[in-house]
Amino acid sequence: MDESKKNDGILLTEGANLVLPNIKPIRLGEYGKELQKLWSEFEKIRKNGIYVADANLVQPTFSPSFLLHGLAGRHARVGKEFVFTPPDPLTVKRITKIGVISSDVELEGDLPRSYSEEETFGTADFFNADKPLSSIQEFLSYLRRRIGIGNEYVTSLDETPNSATLMFAFNSTHPELAPLMQHSMRDNQPKDELWANGFGNYINFPMQGSGLHTAVPIGLPANFLEYIVVNENSSHWQGNRLNQLRDAAVCDSHTIPLVSATTGTVIQIK
Repeated sequence: MDESKKNDGILLTEGANLVLPNIKPIRLGEYGKELQKLWSEFEKIRKNGIYVADANLVQPTFSPSFLLHGLAGRHARVGKEFVFTPPDPLTVKRITKIGVISSDVELEGDLPRSYSEEETFGTADFFNADKPLSSIQEFLSYLRRRIGIGNEYVTSLDETPNSATLMFAFNSTHPELAPLMQHSMRDNQPKDELWANGFGNYINFPMQGSGLHTAVPIGLPANFLEYIVVNENSSHWQGNRLNQLRDAAVCDSHTIPLVSATTGTVIQIK
């Protein structure tokens, strides 16, 4: 198509003309079949032509209904040593093109994965607030105090590796997300009320009962990504790295703003 452009194996245009990769069969029994159906809903939402990040380019919005997904860096062996690297801009680019999706959802053309969700099968994991909060900074501060297991997925303001963590912000109350959010599961719900359990797939939350973890079947699409939270003062995002992150933070032709974990304002990169 003349109006399309090829980008990382995905044909990208605006809205309804977007072509996403097909997904491979989800091998989770009856639950996997339901997830396959839900992918169709995900695709419809991803292609509906709404880009919520446009409203955050000057002044980021926030509400207690926000969900945050953390992307941490990793330690990799280089020679005889393990070296820490921040999140790869290519991974960020994939998220801003498709969305935050479960590792159990494999796209055609991807290499087979050697891992899957170990506890929250078929879902993407998000932090949620369990009390009224007034800003993204307050939300992050609250999570840093409360989270034990998984704290590497919360952006820190110090110089630990956690300062490199990125957080992808979604407002769960957009009505267009209802087909996905209506099946979301919280870690403080009775187990017999969890959507996945109705299909014989038992979700086990690592922080059972905390009230801070929401598992969304399949995940949430990129065009409903409000912004990306980053600690721009971290040594891991100095030099050209912040520029690379900015360049990766684009959904179709729409900029996804980078928002400071310190000030809660849009980061201006010269």
